[in-house]
This record gives sequence, structure tokens and C-alpha cells, in this order.
Amino acid sequence: MNGIIDPAWFYSSLAQASAAIVGLVGAVLGSRILDHVTLMRTERKEVDRFIGAVRQTLDARAEEWRTFRQYLDREIQADKQALSEGKVTRDVNEAWTFGSRSRIGLQATHVTPHLQDLEQNLSTLERVSPCYGALPTGGLEIDALPGWAARLRTGGLELFPESHPTRTQLVSDAALLVQLFEETDRFRRRVIPKAFVVVLVLLLVLAATGIVWPLATLPGLPGSTKCLMMLGLVVGVFGLLSFFGYQLYELKRLVALSWLPR
Repeated sequence: MNGIIDPAWFYSSLAQASAAIVGLVGAVLGSRILDHVTLMRTERKEVDRFIGAVRQTLDARAEEWRTFRQYLDREIQADKQALSEGKVTRDVNEAWTFGSRSRIGLQATHVTPHLQDLEQNLSTLERVSPCYGALPTGGLEIDALPGWAARLRTGGLELFPESHPTRTQLVSDAALLVQLFEETDRFRRRVIPKAFVVVLVLLLVLAATGIVWPLATLPGLPGSTKCLMMLGLVVGVFGLLSFFGYQLYELKRLVALSWLPR
């Protein structure tokens, strides 16, 4: 007799072979994903610590500029008050310029040149301090880090001689931002390997077309019983694959770096 008497063997064999493949590959993928999630969470903590260290450095620099600005405003006002009273000199207790602050005790200082020096420092400060004010205040925009570093380099380097401490600070802070960009960008690119996504999609396709569909085609069981069995299979298989998908989602959430402490 020609032909196939019982075509159900094809669907049954296809479902069994597909289930074996999905089980084997799923076990390997699940193990790799869980290990990768653990590794990435550890690296995320390291990245967060580095972000915090850079943030503290730049916050301290910005606070230094704010304090310096208060000093300049106070001393300029005192010089103008002295000039309005017709004084040529006045007692100055503190000498502070970019990168240098010292207590000098009460010293008689000529008001006019002192005022001119303070106003020059204020003008320089107003050009430099916005470079730090432009730094992020919330979510960390990784691609913008080189731009912030460029602002620090170009925002005031020409205002200071080569060996000036403030110039050194600006160069150092810009280098910190560049290093932070390299570290965060490297982390971001490693968080979700493309191979994980490809294998997960292939498993979904294989489970749907190689297991669920063939089993739904098999005859021999009442419709209601078959529907219950298929429902349990669908829930189990796709529940497992959904778990893998959620782990990939958890990895994606690790990419959302923040400038502020978590």
C-alpha cells in the first residue's frame, strides 16, 4: 500500500525533536544569561562608584568656584566702599586668586589696583564657572560626556598660563570626563550581547512552529482535553522564554546610568 497510513508520526517527531533542541539550547542560554546578569550587576556597581568619584570631584570644584565668587563679591564691595569714603588703602586679611588661597593677616593694601585685580579675576571666573554648571543633574547622558570635557578644555584654558594650577585642574577634570565616557560606553556596549537576543528569538520561533503548532495538529484527543494540554504547554514554554526575556530587560535597565547617587 502506497502512502502514509498515519501522518501523526511526522507531527509527533517534529515536536519531540524541537522540544529537545529548545530544552538543550534553553538550558545553556539560561545559564549564560544568569551568569551574565550577575557579572553586569557587579560591573554596574563599579561604574556607579566611578561616576560618584567623578561627580564629587567636579562638585567640589564647582563649590570652590562659588566660594571664590563670594570672596570676590565681598572684597570688591569693600574696595568700592573704601573708594567712596576717599580711602587710598584698606586692611586686607586674605589673598585669594585662582588656585591659591592664603591668610596674610591684616595688611594695608592699595585699594585701586586691588580692585582692578579682583574685577579681572571675577571676569575670568564668569567665563570658567559655567563649564561646571553645565554638568548633568540627573540621568547620565553618556554620549554628551565628550562635549562636557570639551567645554572644560575650551572654556578657560587660554585664560591661564601653561603652569597655572587652575589650567592643570581644568585639564585634569576634562580627562576625568573622557575616562568616564570610555568606561561607561564600554559597559553599555557589553550589557546585552547581541547573541543572547538572536538565540532568544530563534527559541521563540522554534517553540511556536516546532512544538506548539505540531502538537495542536495531532489528532486522537477530545477537543477540550487537547486545549487544556496545549494551554499548559504554551504557558510553560513561553513562560520560560519570557523569563529569559525579562532577564534581558533587567540587563537593559542597567544601562540607565545616573549622575546622582542611587
